[in-house]
Formats: sequence, structure tokens, C-alpha cells
Amino acid sequence: MLQLIFEGEVFTQTQYQKIINATNFEIIESAKLANSFCYTIIEKHVPLTQEKLIKLLSLITKTSNKLIILNQYLELNFNHVSKSQILNCLVLLGGDYARIVNKKRPTFVKNEEHIKLLDFLEKKGIISSYKHQSKGLRIYHFA
Repeated sequence: MLQLIFEGEVFTQTQYQKIINATNFEIIESAKLANSFCYTIIEKHVPLTQEKLIKLLSLITKTSNKLIILNQYLELNFNHVSKSQILNCLVLLGGDYARIVNKKRPTFVKNEEHIKLLDFLEKKGIISSYKHQSKGLRIYHFA
């Protein structure tokens, strides 16, 4: 039932926001349903609670969608999110994002979503900076 709601274009942004806010995310157990939620949240710019963000990040299968969801969350909640909450989200993104938590210096493809994320990480003091290099965006940590 929920999947049908989120696969169609039958509701307004406000209505989707009310549905998502009223939904107990504990019932979302499949990646398919999580991905349906994800597409709606991205398209409709629906704000999430920290708990709902964590649940979705743990179930969404496409890393680029996880990144977009996280960036949207940080745009709306940046002043209220702690470093540890962001680090937890990076772990859930996995791969090179999780390597940042361990003070590694991965390089990311230069695109809008990566630049947004790295700007957030720099403003929160999680990384000291990042540089545009020929291979992509290189992360630097505080010494």
C-alpha cells in the first residue's frame, strides 16, 4: 500500500510531508520501499527527522540517493546536527564516505552533491578542507 502511494504523483508536497511524518519508519523493511520513499523525499524536498534519515540511509541501495537525502537533511538542519550525527551518517553511506570518519583522504568525483557535502563537513570541522584536483575532490584533515 505505501509503495503505491510513493510511486505515484497523486499528492502535493504538503500531503507527502504529512504522510511521511505520520509513517512509522520501523515498518520499512525492504530496500524497494525505502527507495520509493527516497525518490519522493528527493523530488518533494520533504524534511525528515534524524531517526527517519538514519532508517532510510540504512536501507536505500543507491549511494547517490543516500548522498542527496543526507545533503537535503543537512541543508534544513545544519545548525542542529552534531558532528557525531554526521559521522554516523557517513558510516551509513559506506565506502569512501566512511573512510572520512577514520581520517582517511579519499578523492570524490567532482559534482554538485559532493561539493555540498564537503562544504558541510568543512563548516562542521569534520575535515579541514578539500581541494579540486585533476582526479576529483581531495579531502584534507586537521593535523
